[in-house]
Amino acid sequence: MTIVFLFAVLILALNFLPGLWKERLVGVEKYIWVLWLGLSLIYILLVFGMLHLKVEPRGAYTKQVVSLMLAALTVIIFATLRNTWKKIGFIAIALPLLFIQAIIFPVGVTTLSLPISNNRSVELLSGGFIACGESIRVVEYKYLLFKKEVFENSSLCLTGVDKLELGDAEGEVLIYHSGEFDVENPYRYLLPSTLAQPL
Repeated sequence: MTIVFLFAVLILALNFLPGLWKERLVGVEKYIWVLWLGLSLIYILLVFGMLHLKVEPRGAYTKQVVSLMLAALTVIIFATLRNTWKKIGFIAIALPLLFIQAIIFPVGVTTLSLPISNNRSVELLSGGFIACGESIRVVEYKYLLFKKEVFENSSLCLTGVDKLELGDAEGEVLIYHSGEFDVENPYRYLLPSTLAQPL
């Protein structure tokens, strides 16, 4: 929360910079607004897809790249464009969007992935702020560039996971972890039988 507060103070401080120079970059301003609006829409669609539809891009860092580009462009807008009613409206939209970014950014990052069939993978996700440990999920690759979550279990309480392997039994995943909570190592996790079958 301290980081979010400091970032908001930085943004507001940068807001006074455009008053220091005399020239307005009218042509450049138009492109900056269009680029910011486009990135905002892409980010909102990504968040909606992740939280509601359980669909996200296949790339390992796509969400983080879009998020960082949006944050950087927001800082550029605050630091270069003059204060107008348009910019005040932008502040009302941008600050809540940046707050959402700060909450969602570190959560749900895929740390390990293990293919279990041609179009399915077991993934390990980093936990949230109050999570017991990492989450495990099964995703299906769909629509060429996207993956859809078909199963998730966030109650494992395993930390420091550094390796995933397929076990001997059908649908068994061996999870090698730090052993912090005195759980067997490797932890043997059985996927639901419908997910263990190849499509």
